Amino acid sequence: MPIPAGWTILSNKPQQQQSFPLFMTDRQGDKVMTFHQQIGAWLWLNELEYKTEMKRFKNLMKKGRLKIEEENNLTYEYEGVKWYSLVFNLYDENGEM
Repeated sequence: MPIPAGWTILSNKPQQQQSFPLFMTDRQGDKVMTFHQQIGAWLWLNELEYKTEMKRFKNLMKKGRLKIEEENNLTYEYEGVKWYSLVFNLYDENGEM
């Protein structure tokens, strides 16, 4: 699943260009990765960052601003390791995505 050339990858380090396979090996023990749509970058999250984001997401879900559509939940396999994906859809106050 390579990403287009020239994209920036962030992994708790200064920004650097790298391929998706290199990004996957550069996780430094982190277990959760995410794609940040607004900045167009892959990110690794450590446990504290992950838990903080999930708390924020839960609050947005209670308010009806964040939804997870079942058809967007997928399973992938990369070098013998299973990865699971969730797509979070963010809605504004009017229910518009």
